[in-house]
Amino acid sequence: MAKKNLTTEEVNKILLATDNEGRTVFHVAADWSEPEEFQEILNLANPNLTREEVNKMLLATDNEGKSVFHVATKLSKPEKFQEILNLAK
Repeated sequence: MAKKNLTTEEVNKILLATDNEGRTVFHVAADWSEPEEFQEILNLANPNLTREEVNKMLLATDNEGKSVFHVATKLSKPEKFQEILNLAK
């Protein structure tokens, strides 16, 4: 069986989806992933999301009112915070 790459629409749907706690893939990645894994997710977002979608996603809050920036800084992860700022530029 041949493998098929995800379409841009499918990638966007994944990047913008939220879980039952209101978190996006970026909330979870900022909290749990290693810097290299987080960077891979950032690399997916850059060509697939518009600047408006990226900013909306980065400023979106979860059910506790935390943005991706809050999550990245809560565990003292300055490299992730910097990566998020770079994405927002």
